[in-house]
Amino acid sequence: MKRTLILLLTTLLLFAAGCGLSTEPAPDVDNSVPEEPRPPLAGEQVQIDDLFGSLIVTIPEGWEYKTVVGEDSKAILFGPVGEQGKISLVCSRKPSMVCGTGLETETKTFGDGTVVEISTYDHHGLWDFMDLGQEPGRLVAWTQEGVGSWWEEHGATAMEILLSARTDEKPGEN
Repeated sequence: MKRTLILLLTTLLLFAAGCGLSTEPAPDVDNSVPEEPRPPLAGEQVQIDDLFGSLIVTIPEGWEYKTVVGEDSKAILFGPVGEQGKISLVCSRKPSMVCGTGLETETKTFGDGTVVEISTYDHHGLWDFMDLGQEPGRLVAWTQEGVGSWWEEHGATAMEILLSARTDEKPGEN
């Protein structure tokens, strides 16, 4: 558990320093999002609680996850069962900081009004991180090495999982 927490925090720090560039070949990836409203995602409701509130996300059948709680953040790492590479969904009391060198960001609005910022370093195809429209930098998803190998087949479901995420932060605790 401690090793996983240290690995997660180190990964996040490397991304914040601009050192989290992927060495995967650039897949031909469609980062587009559906324009019409989505029906609710069916699956297990995963909730992480701490003194500051909750992170809640729906994980469908055929997907695996792990939860991690740190001093100022909590995270759910998820991906299709048996696939390498996970997506880290991090809820932090402190905004994420990233290096802007080589970074391109585009804003997407879904049919239900959800607005996300999708960011990619150095045109490599698959997004590196996504700000999920809560208070900037507070609910952010990061791709890990290996996600590109399954994104074409499972990317739409991964986006549904990310868009099911919500926080229930307690007022005055930030």
